[in-house]
Amino acid sequence: RPSRQVCVVCTVLPLATVAVAVLAARSKERVVDASFWFETVAFDASEAQVDRLGGPISSEEMKSIESIAVAEVRRAFDGFRVAFSDRRDATYRVRVVQSLRHPMYPKYFGPSGESRAIAGLGGQGAVHFRLLANNAIAYAAADASRATMIAAIGRGVGRAAVHEFAHQFLGGTTPI
Repeated sequence: RPSRQVCVVCTVLPLATVAVAVLAARSKERVVDASFWFETVAFDASEAQVDRLGGPISSEEMKSIESIAVAEVRRAFDGFRVAFSDRRDATYRVRVVQSLRHPMYPKYFGPSGESRAIAGLGGQGAVHFRLLANNAIAYAAADASRATMIAAIGRGVGRAAVHEFAHQFLGGTTPI
């Protein structure tokens, strides 16, 4: 009797296609109220990758990171009827926090993001700034400039937020 192997791509791709189609169909009917904002976060001398970056992140650089992250989120949902704001009471919301912890392993870094949602009713989530910033710097090219790494942090935070919004819009509760 031959063994049955299942292709992950063949299983996941059709599901992802259906999910995007459902979101597109829903978005034609109404505007989705979503918000994205940064809590107070910092990248100071205590961080693992601070020497590679060349020092702590300044307030001007943090503004640049926020701007890049917001642009990533808006760009990802361009063409869909999603209205983004920084309102704390939006139906769907993702915030950037200093760190997240896994409830079963509180001594260790938590996931890069988490969300809780009921599709169509709302959701809330968060992304882990410290982990995303350290990873952006650690995985940057050896000759990457400080400005390149700052931009990478913004893109990483924004894309992690997009991932959490997707969980919320499509209904899922899983840490990544």
